[in-house]
This record gives sequence, structure tokens and C-alpha cells, in this order.
Amino acid sequence: MAPPEPDDRPPGPHLVGRLSYNHAVDEVTIREASTADAAALADVERNSPLVLGDSMLTIDRGNDYFAAARLMGQTTVIVAEVAGSVVGAFCGVGHPVMLGGERRMMLYIHHARILPGFQDRGIGKKLGTAFAEKYHGVADSHYWYISRDNAHSQAFARRARNCWTFGPTLIGIDTAAFA
Repeated sequence: MAPPEPDDRPPGPHLVGRLSYNHAVDEVTIREASTADAAALADVERNSPLVLGDSMLTIDRGNDYFAAARLMGQTTVIVAEVAGSVVGAFCGVGHPVMLGGERRMMLYIHHARILPGFQDRGIGKKLGTAFAEKYHGVADSHYWYISRDNAHSQAFARRARNCWTFGPTLIGIDTAAFA
């Protein structure tokens, strides 16, 4: 049955337009990925499109999921498994930067994907916690680039623990000026 048209809806605060509740997943295994996980990781990425406003972007790395990661140096890929199936992954790489004239180590988190049916169930937090534990004492902080049109990931970033004095910042860079 189709939802009622706006003018057919009953008036009042009792109207609920959409209600969803995803239970947390208790039995999640978090571990570092191995090359044996390549096919499962590729499937997760293909089936977890980025929602960018009204558009969706699906990325397919082909047969070698880890090829792009190898270009970045010592990349860590951490997976989340439920009932023996990979349902999500975060990739990250530590690298040095200069901040305020001081050398710092930063963790860049990239290619974060969780299958849609497992989103909003605490898996992203568990993956993030695993990275925090792995890089504790090594990285001063972490960051990621998120499209301004990716509302779901923007909301996740705003809920993340922040050790800086400012929150997520939207920066627009006119790359055409550098062409």
C-alpha cells in the first residue's frame, strides 16, 4: 500500500513519517584482513555504494582489492565479520605531517564501507575502536575525507571521538585553479 499523499495525512503530532530501529550486532568479529579476504572485501565495496545526495557511487576495484592500498604504503585493512561473513571494512594508513611546526603522525582512514543491512548497528564504531587500539601511541589523531553530499558518513564523523579543539570542517578547494 502506498503512503498517503501529504494532504491526505491526518493532522497532529502523532504522525510518524518513518520509523526504523536497527539492533546493535553483538556477535561481531573484528580482525585484520588478509589477502584471502580480497573477494569478500570487493563484494562489500560493490554492495555498499556511497550515497551522495540524490546519486549513488559504486566502486569496483576489480580482482585485486588490495592494489590501491599497496600504493599508499603500510595500509591496514580491518574487517568486521558477522556469522563468518565480511560485512564491513575500514582501511587506514599512518603518515607523518607537520602541524604547527611539529612533526605529527596521522592516521588517514579511507575506503570505509559497511553493507547497508548492517549500518547503524555499531559496527562502524567497533571498526573505529580497533583502529584506535592498533594506532594508540603511534598516531596523534585520525582523519578522513568525506564528500559533503555523503550525509550518512558525515553524521558518523560527527559522532566520532575527537581529540582536536574543533569538529569536522568542510573545506572547498577550487581544483580547477591548479589545472
